[in-house]
Amino acid sequence: MASVSPISVQGEVYPGLYTSGRIPDEILKSGMDDLGKVIHLTRKFSKFAHFIHQTSQFGGKGRSVEGRIIKDVQISELERYYTVTVASTDTNHRTFGIPNNEAAQIQPDNMLANRNIYTYIQRRDLVTGQVIAGGGANLGPDLLAPTGAMVDQVSFSRVNGKDNQGNYFTLPEQLMVTEIGAKDSAGQGHTLITVERCYKGPSSSDAGGLLIARSVVYGSAGGTDTGIYYNINTGDSSCRFQEGDRLLRLTPSHKEGTNAPEGVYKNVEIGNNFTQEFKYGLSHTLESELNPTWITESPLETSRWLTTTRMIRDYELQIILGQKTRERDMSGRDRYNFGGILEFIPQDSDHYINYEGASLGWAGLLTMGVRVFNTGSQEKYAFCGYSLDAALRIMFYESGLMRIDPEASKEFNVEVNTIVMSGGKLNIVPTQIMEDIGFGNKAVVLDFGVPSFNPIHQKGWDLKVQKNIQEPGLMVYKEQIVGIRGLQRFFADYHRVLDFKNVVPCII
Repeated sequence: MASVSPISVQGEVYPGLYTSGRIPDEILKSGMDDLGKVIHLTRKFSKFAHFIHQTSQFGGKGRSVEGRIIKDVQISELERYYTVTVASTDTNHRTFGIPNNEAAQIQPDNMLANRNIYTYIQRRDLVTGQVIAGGGANLGPDLLAPTGAMVDQVSFSRVNGKDNQGNYFTLPEQLMVTEIGAKDSAGQGHTLITVERCYKGPSSSDAGGLLIARSVVYGSAGGTDTGIYYNINTGDSSCRFQEGDRLLRLTPSHKEGTNAPEGVYKNVEIGNNFTQEFKYGLSHTLESELNPTWITESPLETSRWLTTTRMIRDYELQIILGQKTRERDMSGRDRYNFGGILEFIPQDSDHYINYEGASLGWAGLLTMGVRVFNTGSQEKYAFCGYSLDAALRIMFYESGLMRIDPEASKEFNVEVNTIVMSGGKLNIVPTQIMEDIGFGNKAVVLDFGVPSFNPIHQKGWDLKVQKNIQEPGLMVYKEQIVGIRGLQRFFADYHRVLDFKNVVPCII
């Protein structure tokens, strides 16, 4: 066993924090984040916990709270797009449902663009002219000034690009909101929205620019065109709003002389987490001290070292895997567990991203980056297993696409490399804990450009050591380490889990 000295991790932790006279009692009384200090000294294997303490505190102390329930209060911007959750079923496919909270942000006269449906306008350009009489025969128009276009048909497609008829479906359909239904009007949790379809003029070159006749848009002029694209009156799925369609906001449009619209207000978002009480005991018989050994550490110092490393590893795993829990027994005693990072990240395809390529390569990584950085900051940290770190280095290090970050490497006591992907910079932090939890070929991507995670300690219960707590008369010495900790969690939408299991095998 290594000797305990003032410069070793064991020496820094145990003689400093747990033996008398090494650290003044004022450190505990001042409210400083003592667990954070222990984590800093053991940062070689507690990278998750260390990074959260450092980034959240900016080198200072964790936040102290009163009460076991932590409120997480945040406010984010209003939605920039809306998701269809109830498909259209009416004759002209003008009504559909979206979540109540999104519908509350939409008003009549709002303009939207459906990024899933594209339109093609079949038109004939018209001109003005006068008939010149000549010998009883009409010689034809004298002037050919354009006056507008006559639209014969509006076609819809869910495929962007040119079809085999040479028609270009490249413009997302423009919509105008005409009516917002009552809450739950499209079913529990969903609101019915009514729009005008294809709300536009014939083309940018049309001199008149008049709104396309509604009778043409809604299909009275025709049916299908070779089965490739459709008019609304055919009832084909290419025309209807489908679940998952995304409607992007454009600038609202109001008629002249109309009144001001109502405002839109968004309340702060309040989540919660708990603080969790943990205890670790140390004990030995007094008689055991009578047996001399050649090891310089006493049994008590050895036990303190083992207990503290276990405590930090437990805390590290709780930060990652903890799931919020509350229990009350018959006598009214509460037990709280705080929730961690993985529980907080939404479990959907936007946040759990699979590497899609057949083999690990730069093109596939760039494609993945688009989804990593489409929300939040343009610099994020990917805590990954050794398996994934090794695969990324093998593939990208020699090419220079992956470069070492000296400052981050010094901070974490491990080589931290950076990859600039599509949309932002991804810092790769390899950690043993990811292998331990079976995530060796995965990465948990956290956004610290905002205050995402804040370590919390209960006021007066940061980290305490209670000595001489044995029962009177026993020839036993006993200590207890007690703490009550928690984790505030914010901006769930900014974090990701990347999965490379189809191209990177786990080493461990």
